Amino acid sequence: MNNYDRKNHPRLRIVLMAVLIFLISMPFLNAGNLPVSADETEYKDSQINYYAGQCSSSLSKAYSEVLVLLQRIELMDNQQLDYKELIHHADNAILSLSEGKKACSLSIRIANRAKDQSLQLKSMGIKDPANVVKGMVVNDVIYKQFASYISNGDLAGYFKHLSNAFDQSRDTLVMIKKEFRAGRVPDLKLFWSINELMSETTLLNSYMTRALKSDNTIAE
Repeated sequence: MNNYDRKNHPRLRIVLMAVLIFLISMPFLNAGNLPVSADETEYKDSQINYYAGQCSSSLSKAYSEVLVLLQRIELMDNQQLDYKELIHHADNAILSLSEGKKACSLSIRIANRAKDQSLQLKSMGIKDPANVVKGMVVNDVIYKQFASYISNGDLAGYFKHLSNAFDQSRDTLVMIKKEFRAGRVPDLKLFWSINELMSETTLLNSYMTRALKSDNTIAE
């Protein structure tokens, strides 16, 4: 028996956030001889862009899998759930989040190296963060987070934020997968929680993606 009463919960509305997925579905990986080494002693913009791209790609893949899970739960009144399939999607999302976590750790190391060298992130977008998000969907709360990281040149802080979001999403997916393995539908609050977290993280990441792609440089 499901561990929640469908009559006492509103139907889970799946908003497939096409704009957000589109924004992160084109990772900003640099062309060239990649991957680069995070152990190099000299800071290089190509390093931060490469690993930031890996973080973005992992987030996109994980969220895509989560949206599939949400869709399956939304349609469960009309079709029988295939728990084996659901576990497969959960595993894929967990794997992508784990890969993203590793990329975040490398990004933090690189960003901290730049900070140690007294290097600051600068560009037209940094002087006025509003220029970075011009023409994009803007959420005031998320934008303030983005503007804070940009204005303070705190790339390490941004990647720590992203890393924490990966950890929280992974923990929630582990709980969801546990219920699937037991043949139960997880509490809908878990789906609402991870959808909200990943959609907000996706939007913040899309802002930062554009900032790093706007010919931004780290310079003395």
